[in-house]
Amino acid sequence: MEPSRHGGDKQKAAQAYQDMMHQAFKEANRVLKDGGIMVVVYAHKTTAGWSTLIDSLRRAGFIIT
Repeated sequence: MEPSRHGGDKQKAAQAYQDMMHQAFKEANRVLKDGGIMVVVYAHKTTAGWSTLIDSLRRAGFIIT
């Protein structure tokens, strides 16, 4: 999330980050074989970052275990 890439607008930067993450997981879900398992390694220092990850995975159709 880099506001300077979006005219300094933090909201636009956050939305772009969420959209890109969602698209990446949506594609991963599309190509993963039925019953397949995906492992995600993620590091972020805020709960908002982790929330974005979980929301993106769920929106893409994954079940988090």
